[in-house]
Amino acid sequence: MQATETLQVDFTPLMEYLSEKFQKIDQRFESIDRRFDQIDKRFEVLEMRMDGMPTKSYANNIMAELEGRYTTMYLRSEYKSTRLAEILASKGVIAAHDLKELNEFPIKTS
Repeated sequence: MQATETLQVDFTPLMEYLSEKFQKIDQRFESIDRRFDQIDKRFEVLEMRMDGMPTKSYANNIMAELEGRYTTMYLRSEYKSTRLAEILASKGVIAAHDLKELNEFPIKTS
């Protein structure tokens, strides 16, 4: 004798439960996608800012140019000071030993 029984199970509550959980998971992923979109926008802004920033070589060139200008201005002022001291000494306004002392005056370069 062989008995055949049919088991009937109602999967509707399980399916509703799983459907609800998957909807929450989908909502969470949508939220994460929105956050990634915001991060992408931030990166785009940063990239635009980076495009406008000078490169290291450009900054080095500017610094070298400024150093050259500073050196030129310094040498001109040094020449003018020395020449002024010589003129004052030739007119007798300052003594020869004062001129010698001025010429020996240590100059700090840093």
